Amino acid sequence: MYGNRLCSEDLEKLPMILKIMELAQANGIAPLITRIVMNDERNMKLIFETKEKTAYLGDATNLNTKILTIKAILEKEEGNAGEIFVNMDLNKEDPMFREKV
Repeated sequence: MYGNRLCSEDLEKLPMILKIMELAQANGIAPLITRIVMNDERNMKLIFETKEKTAYLGDATNLNTKILTIKAILEKEEGNAGEIFVNMDLNKEDPMFREKV
């Protein structure tokens, strides 16, 4: 809830949120992120409301590569609402964009 103090669970997530934002800032996509949802450290997603996209990060493995991949997909799929999946080992599997129907 907006305006409330962070609980201990939220404080534990804060370093990871800051790392995501630092990488997003370095790659020029931080202003596009509306929300970061982190149910646990293996299930993170970024919400890009103005772009009508949700990016599923999975865990923090290869976070810089995931952010770079999200940036590339955001540019490639400009104007298309949908979901970006980078929640896999990008050395073994390709990222995916699923357009909203």
